[in-house]
Amino acid sequence: MKLIKSAVCIGVMVALTGRIYAQNYIPLLNEKRMEVIPCIEIQAYPISISEVRLLQGPFKAAMEADRKWLMSLQPDRFLHRFHENAGFTPKAPMYDGWEDSSQSGFSFGHYLSAMSMLYAATGDNELLGRIEYSINEIRKCQLAIGTGYVAAIPDGDRLWNELVADKIEPGGSWINGFWAPWYNLHKLWSGFIDVYLYTGVETAKTVAIELTDWACDKFRDMTDDQWQRMISCETGGMNDALYNMYAITGNLRYLQLADKFYHYSVMEPLSQQRDELNGLHANTQIPKVTGIARSYELRGREKDKTIATFFWNTVLKKHTYCIGGNSNYEHFGKPGELFLSDKTTETCNTYNMLKLTGHLFAWEPKAEYMDYYERALYNHILASQNHETGMVVYSLPLAYASFKEFSTPEHSFWCCVGTGFENHVKYAEGIYSESENDLYINLFVASRLNWRRKGMIIEQQTEFPESDKSSLILRCAKSQTLTLHIRYPQWATTGYTIKVNDKIQEIEKKPGSYISLNRLWKDGDKIEIEMPKSLHKEVLPGDEHKFAFLNGPIVLAGEMDLDERKIVFLEKKDSELRDWIQPSNRTKTSFITKTGFPKNVELVPLYKKSDGHYSVYFDCYEPSEWEQIRKQYEEEDKFLREQERRTLDYFRPNEQQPETDHRFRGENVERGIGASSRKWCQAYDGGNFSFEMKVDPHAPVDLVLTYWGDDGADYQFDILIDDQLISSEVLTGSCRGEYFDKEYAIPFNLTQGKSEVVVTLHAHRWKKAGRIFGGRIMLRK
Repeated sequence: MKLIKSAVCIGVMVALTGRIYAQNYIPLLNEKRMEVIPCIEIQAYPISISEVRLLQGPFKAAMEADRKWLMSLQPDRFLHRFHENAGFTPKAPMYDGWEDSSQSGFSFGHYLSAMSMLYAATGDNELLGRIEYSINEIRKCQLAIGTGYVAAIPDGDRLWNELVADKIEPGGSWINGFWAPWYNLHKLWSGFIDVYLYTGVETAKTVAIELTDWACDKFRDMTDDQWQRMISCETGGMNDALYNMYAITGNLRYLQLADKFYHYSVMEPLSQQRDELNGLHANTQIPKVTGIARSYELRGREKDKTIATFFWNTVLKKHTYCIGGNSNYEHFGKPGELFLSDKTTETCNTYNMLKLTGHLFAWEPKAEYMDYYERALYNHILASQNHETGMVVYSLPLAYASFKEFSTPEHSFWCCVGTGFENHVKYAEGIYSESENDLYINLFVASRLNWRRKGMIIEQQTEFPESDKSSLILRCAKSQTLTLHIRYPQWATTGYTIKVNDKIQEIEKKPGSYISLNRLWKDGDKIEIEMPKSLHKEVLPGDEHKFAFLNGPIVLAGEMDLDERKIVFLEKKDSELRDWIQPSNRTKTSFITKTGFPKNVELVPLYKKSDGHYSVYFDCYEPSEWEQIRKQYEEEDKFLREQERRTLDYFRPNEQQPETDHRFRGENVERGIGASSRKWCQAYDGGNFSFEMKVDPHAPVDLVLTYWGDDGADYQFDILIDDQLISSEVLTGSCRGEYFDKEYAIPFNLTQGKSEVVVTLHAHRWKKAGRIFGGRIMLRK
């Protein structure tokens, strides 16, 4: 095999038959499918999931549920618009949800990735047959189109022609009226790359190369300014996919194209170690940074390393909830100030953060990375699935009395359905890593490692987290000297014991490190690990009165009834946790509180909750504090309950998914962020904006808009429902320094018999409409 020099330095590679890996490629030791290999030192290579088999436990059960779902899906339904765009008659009706939109086809990329990973994780040839069929159909479409382009985006040729002709009109997650088209293509690129890397199907490589050639030719004359305007609309991990195409082929044109996706306004502050994430759509940024991490591996530029590591540390320390997820309503907020809602922690974000974590751990195998990986894996990824049906959530809500809203098998296809396809078939990733003569045991997951390179099988037997123990049994034809590095978790603060063949090993290191065992290992050697979990609580960043309970790395959820008021804990903050909580007789991992008001609650692992309401964060006050605020607290709770009861729909402006869901449109529109990181939009100079809202066809409703009290006479505008004027508004600036709500009665004849209406704010000439910070449709009192 020819080895290609990277853009900065040369690496060394030795081919090894049968080793395959995957999307957002993290380098393998002795990889054979890459022409360009890392020029930096990789200290801990991930072991391919093709060498790991999950054993009985929660992760295998989740994988089996996902497999059942994936096998129920029909490739020809995903291929509907691919066939249509290529001039063929579709073979099956198109799926609903996001697939029936300008995002059509993106789920198919995730489907290809998930099927390829599942094939590598199981060796099931039935999966390979579906993968080969899908890729062959895509190849037929690509050949019929004749340019190398292939996609399911409706009317995509018009879009790409407009962009290269400098008609570039981005608006949030839309550009020229299309919904994040580069995001869509990234999923396809990644799917083709995964098929090639995981299964070795050469046709997938051919499709990916011709698609990349099309992009190089199509956009070669665009200026840097045009590129920056174009990629201000979400692009997924296009840079990452293209760096991988460069690595696979050695084609420098692909490297140059990948660099075009460097988003200056986001990446430059990170390169200077400045946190300017407040207000940004979180999952738009994470894949870009993963791409930058891949660039660092291929070129060794310190700037790229700085971006990746600073971003990871910033997100973890300033923007992450106890479950390991981030974002509220899909956006980053003010550093160190997190808020609770029914739209916290988009699952796609954590999917991508785990990929980035994998890169960083490969460069420097610190326990800190795998401590995060473990927490996010159990408390967000595993918790995002209904383990019986295989369905997944979009966001994992953390507000009081939340519940998990799961997808449907054939009618959702959100972004988190696509990442959900993948999340639950690749749990074998990350359990083990290796270097030339070392093995890292990172996660305590029941599994069997076939370490082919060393001719050794290692079986990890564990019921963690139900148990505090894990055992490693080694099988090998010949004895050999190796170093095994076993993670000493940060949460194991009450003790940690390792035995080798029943002999206790001396441990000098502390929690948050790796214990290294170097010796001559023989067939039948057994390592026993005991790591008692202990209860602890974590404060919600930005609110010292809210906290969550954890048992070791496992986040506990309080089982709630929807009609119950918030549970408040009355306890001195420096008191021992055993004064707050005690084990329950229900299961080994359930607990019951002791000082809750007005009642105590049962606590169970969040990842086990598939139905019913729950709370993750609770309020805590010392008894003296509570007596002072109790009346205010109860009045606010009563107001929020009444507001929730009356609310039929809620619109959050300047946020990607709410604007998409509510079909936001506008002319002369401005967006920004106000006090308390609340986002706003407005129209200016006679412009307007509109959004659709749900109504009750049988009952009168009101429109409630939230304004900022400083906004005054420049704001003069009409408010219309389905183009019918209901109010002309002039703001007065009379509520300075605070937000306020104003209700507008909607005549019943405008909503009667309808399920939704269009709300329009139209600015008077030379004036502004808005600024609105939110909009509600509420049942009339």
